[in-house]
Amino acid sequence: MGAATILLLLDGDDAEEAAPVQTPRAGLGAGTYTVILEGSVANGSPFTRQGELRVRRPSDWCLRVGNPAGAPAPGAIWFASDASCFDGSADDVFAEWATDGEQTVLTPVNHARSMNLFNAVSGVTAAAYTPDRGEVRFQADGAQVTGTINLQGVDLMGGTAERGVFTAKFEAAQISDDPEALISSPEDPAATSELTPSDATGARYSVKTVISLDQLQGDPGNLDAARARIAGAIFVIDARDGGDFLYAPPDSRDDLFPVEGTVSGAEPAYVVSGDRAADQAKVAVGGAVDLSGAEPVIHLTVTTTAFSKVTSYEFRAVLRPVSS
Repeated sequence: MGAATILLLLDGDDAEEAAPVQTPRAGLGAGTYTVILEGSVANGSPFTRQGELRVRRPSDWCLRVGNPAGAPAPGAIWFASDASCFDGSADDVFAEWATDGEQTVLTPVNHARSMNLFNAVSGVTAAAYTPDRGEVRFQADGAQVTGTINLQGVDLMGGTAERGVFTAKFEAAQISDDPEALISSPEDPAATSELTPSDATGARYSVKTVISLDQLQGDPGNLDAARARIAGAIFVIDARDGGDFLYAPPDSRDDLFPVEGTVSGAEPAYVVSGDRAADQAKVAVGGAVDLSGAEPVIHLTVTTTAFSKVTSYEFRAVLRPVSS
């Protein structure tokens, strides 16, 4: 079954045939979903990543896992049905809808302005491939969505001749019927074991919920990527005056993160701060940790400067303890 063609009956004597409308399966509800993605890249290296799916209206699909353009890593992918996922027009179509029995299929449209991207490897020179073949196939059942991703793509930005391949399966769980809800993705199971070695000691936390996120400086188009890094971050907090503090967000420059610093003040509210510098770049973090409630709450400002370009975010998040 392909895209449905709808006849609109207009005021007057004549009926005009409208352009084809891509219609998804009825089971896909509008809202915000957390996504767990498992798969492999062209060289066979496996990955497990967490991200988000936002369905703003029945014909929109906005899957964002990592940041393939800004922080390349295996499994990072942006795949949207249209440009509204990136604050553009819903009329700018990036993928076509179709149905196949009980499943819905999205196939990429060869679009020069497409923001759909995926990575096969990590590193600052890694290609961000624009998918031009393959499909995203899924089935929706209430608040659960399961499916597969099989895509091939070209490197439109870097111009490398080699084609990229992306293969994965995913599970998505709806956590809100508000497609703009602030969310914390499920805890990355690899986060606690892959934290960069550090001398910092203290209690280790991951993010349970991002309460608020405000951009103070920088490109607003990077806000979703910043939220994903905050949601996947690990914190080390030694809650005493002079104790250690560490902030380790995923998919970030390894010459600037994690950031180590110190704790000051007295229970139940502590001030935390830290900084780190690399060649022509630096990052500074500062804020407070409130331990007065049932769950710790951190209020932090993160400011990164690279080649005189400043990006700054302020966020509040509920933390949860994780094992070492």
